[in-house]
Amino acid sequence: MNRETRRGSGSGFRGLLFAQALGTLAVAFGLIWLPMPAPAALKGGGICLLGYAWAGWQLRPRPGPTDAQRVLARVVWAQVGKVAIVLMLFALSFRFAPSTHQPQTLGGMLAGFIGAQLVGWLYLARCGGIEGTGEGAGNQDRD
Repeated sequence: MNRETRRGSGSGFRGLLFAQALGTLAVAFGLIWLPMPAPAALKGGGICLLGYAWAGWQLRPRPGPTDAQRVLARVVWAQVGKVAIVLMLFALSFRFAPSTHQPQTLGGMLAGFIGAQLVGWLYLARCGGIEGTGEGAGNQDRD
């Protein structure tokens, strides 16, 4: 694998995280004028970003065999880890941050999380997946 291939696949993932970070900031900025606290939206978006960062780390290009079964296993475990991280971080937030028991704060956290998720899905749909992960394969040559 040459340097250009590695750079191309990594830049797609960095673009995804950058788009999600901008989406989180946009949601937090929009919540400034509403009764929901903007820092809670940043926390929710950050939880989403950490889950995606874990999945991206697991799906990074690696040397060695790349048969379909191993790639599929990496994708499945990356998704399982992402869901586990998100659930754990939300549970820790609810357990150790009493302010998350207030409806306004909870709404802000969920708005930030959902905003980051939506931006990530739109980014992946627009780009056709991330190179090197197998996501979006076959979408490039359709007429």
